[in-house]
Amino acid sequence: MRRATLFYSIFGGVLLLGGVPTHAQMTHSQQAQLPESNPNSIHYNSRYLPSLGSSDPRYPWNDRFGAYAMSRSTGWSGWVQGAVSEKAAGTDAMEQCRVRSGGVTDCEIIFSFQNQCAAVVRSDRHTGYGRADELVSARAAAMRRCEALGGACEVFREGCSLPELRR
Repeated sequence: MRRATLFYSIFGGVLLLGGVPTHAQMTHSQQAQLPESNPNSIHYNSRYLPSLGSSDPRYPWNDRFGAYAMSRSTGWSGWVQGAVSEKAAGTDAMEQCRVRSGGVTDCEIIFSFQNQCAAVVRSDRHTGYGRADELVSARAAAMRRCEALGGACEVFREGCSLPELRR
């Protein structure tokens, strides 16, 4: 019991006195003065952990988009994933829908997604849609929505539009 009290007294004293400065307590100029091999250095993540990438501002991420369009009169649809903009995804999905539907003009964007996965699930009378960070979760969400409306549902379309590292 006496040893534990002595340990906590010493440890508590170090905490009260401020202890060793951590990364969060250091200023930018202090971090810049540290050697690059020090994990508190401002260069450590980009030089010693380059696989992380997200800490290196030289390599920002490009967003990716997807869209699903459908004709209410024909049931034909258009699906796009990996587009460089939301507008491009929507335009391409609408065009696919129009072409597949024989030129009808009632195609509309049902949903779009950005930096996510999406799924479209259909039964003979109902459709369910889902978006999520992972394909399995998007499929499950779409399946729950479709099955809640009734019928045996099957995956119709699915895919991911995940961000890409710009080099």
